[in-house]
Amino acid sequence: PYNLGQTITQGIVSATGRKAGLSSSSFLDLIQTDAAINDGNSGGALINSRGDLIGINAASFNSINNGNTNGISFAIPIKLAYTVMKEIITEGRVSRGSLGFDGEGININSVKAMSLGLQSSALLVTAIAAEGAAYQAGLLLDDIIVAVNQKPFNSIEELRHHIAGTKPGNAISLTVVRGGKQLVLDMVTDELRLN
Repeated sequence: PYNLGQTITQGIVSATGRKAGLSSSSFLDLIQTDAAINDGNSGGALINSRGDLIGINAASFNSINNGNTNGISFAIPIKLAYTVMKEIITEGRVSRGSLGFDGEGININSVKAMSLGLQSSALLVTAIAAEGAAYQAGLLLDDIIVAVNQKPFNSIEELRHHIAGTKPGNAISLTVVRGGKQLVLDMVTDELRLN
């Protein structure tokens, strides 16, 4: 950083699964730490006390929001970094699946979840892209997604990761609750377009 050569900082991992203020459609699953990330040392190693590589430093909160916040930084988990690296080596680029919808999570302990008899995480569909895979498969606004490929998901991020990790052109199914009844919608993933 700042052309000073090697620099090491220490920090505490505050949380995992962060999106770092990115859009709700983001599939990033970042590690939040208070290790300093200055201009020039993103891309460096985030290691644990045993020297194991656990992440690649990516950004500090102030660089995302153009503010002066200190002590909030983000790293890409090593599992994701390896996945991306292998894909770049074998295919020359990274591609992610998309179904063309967005939504908001339903708290499993909420009155709404209890009234619907939901036993696991669920997502209420709030937007559907015209002509996208979800639209073509018949997904509707206010449908409640409760499973992907007939398996419940533990969090909205897990659902997003599953969709993003399904290569474009591959089949995927969503189990939805509509009007008190469950139905399964089969669709084929599009490629996620990042603006």
